[in-house]
Amino acid sequence: MGLRRMGFRQTSTEVHMDKHLKDIIEIEQVLGIIYFSFDGNVLFQYYKQKKPQGIDDKDLSLFTATLDKIQEAELVFENIMLYIVRGCKGFLVTVLRRHAPVAMVRLTCGIFLPELDKQIQKPKGLTRFLKKRI
Repeated sequence: MGLRRMGFRQTSTEVHMDKHLKDIIEIEQVLGIIYFSFDGNVLFQYYKQKKPQGIDDKDLSLFTATLDKIQEAELVFENIMLYIVRGCKGFLVTVLRRHAPVAMVRLTCGIFLPELDKQIQKPKGLTRFLKKRI
């Protein structure tokens, strides 16, 4: 598990982020995490076992349009619950079983999201060296 497996390089900051990701995933009854941009592109996703039924990547652009001004939301369905929080680059969605400890998930996501946003904003490759400085 971890950010390396999701396509991220592992630096000291990312090791710290990896710990927060592990903290979320290890919360009882958390099924997975999805982080997607405001235009609906999945930036990363991780599930404990397999993708829960009813989670469809194709509809995320419509989903983001619906969440336009929302900062935080809990959507409760018959068998699962989605905890959604807005970040700088998109939405972090935590997929939970119906009776998961939402307060613990909210607290852990609140710690993880700022670090995730910093990591997503970092330029990769040669771009970071060729950036104009004013």
